[in-house]
Amino acid sequence: MIQRVPIKFLMMTFILIVLTAISTIVMLRHSSPLTSSLDSQHQPNLIIFNSVTYTYNKQGLLKSQTNAVKTVHYEYQNKTVLTEPRMVAYTENRIPWQIRADQGQMVDGSSIIYLEGNVVLHQPEAPTSPETTITTSALTYYPNRSFAESKQEVTIQRPGTTIVAHGMTADLKNGLVNTQSKTRATYDPENH
Repeated sequence: MIQRVPIKFLMMTFILIVLTAISTIVMLRHSSPLTSSLDSQHQPNLIIFNSVTYTYNKQGLLKSQTNAVKTVHYEYQNKTVLTEPRMVAYTENRIPWQIRADQGQMVDGSSIIYLEGNVVLHQPEAPTSPETTITTSALTYYPNRSFAESKQEVTIQRPGTTIVAHGMTADLKNGLVNTQSKTRATYDPENH
């Protein structure tokens, strides 16, 4: 049995559909430019895969090198996010410090670099210093000063010596490392 729908009901349904379509079109065409500009401010303005960056000192010698699997720059905050950053920074005596982490974030250009996840600083043995490896979960690195600091637990390893501490500062230029608190050291003369 077929039921008849009143014509008045059909007309009202049709009018509601048309009004909904018109209001949707008007809203899409007149979306706030402020909203769209805010959204674009938070979008990256640069994405680079497998980036390599070199900086040189006044004498033209390589001062540092930074590699990253992915580099994303946000102009809005002058912030750069690095995936798997790998850096090499040289001391005044041209001894390299190799620095790596899972993630990194450069702030204020590249004057501050926050590193997180499996952070490792390594300096090979040199005539003036023993091989040194520092590991931690998070670290702040100041490339212009060749200075690093961490408020997390750190492990410092040198031949025959392992130091575990909570927090540290490191003057990479001069190879000086200072622990902050809860410092424990183990010395093994056979491996020295």
